[in-house]
Amino acid sequence: MILGNINQVGQEIGLLPEKMQKAINYLKETDFSKLENKTYFLDGEDMFVVVQGYKTMPKKEKNAEQHRKYIDVQYMISGTEIIGVGHNDSENEVLDDYNEEKERIKYGRVKDEKDIVISQGDYIILFPQDIHRPGCDFQSQNDVRKAVVKVAIENKPNN
Repeated sequence: MILGNINQVGQEIGLLPEKMQKAINYLKETDFSKLENKTYFLDGEDMFVVVQGYKTMPKKEKNAEQHRKYIDVQYMISGTEIIGVGHNDSENEVLDDYNEEKERIKYGRVKDEKDIVISQGDYIILFPQDIHRPGCDFQSQNDVRKAVVKVAIENKPNN
């Protein structure tokens, strides 16, 4: 997991792989007020962005998820939410095994899950090993607008 703010992206972006640089630069240069909530393909299935708006929910009502084929770069356009983040552990509660169509594993309880608060301008890069629970209330329910860039990993697993 990597946490940052789009307004403070500096020389460190050069330390990231080229695909991640492209994703961060897209987020930095795009005027999301002109985009509808939908999916936009930046590089076919290898890189696309899902622009979405929703209300946060209490953490206990949200499931965690994990991906295998994509890295998430979640960028908060407006609003504030908590994203719970954890790692693989045999004590995690698996609700649904890997779903190829939805490209995720669903979890209930995640051992040693940490709460990360993200607000307008913040981004979080979540790798396939990062189990995450986005869309959770911060202090109270919040309207958020978020862009999630999905970046295909180089060696996609078969299942």
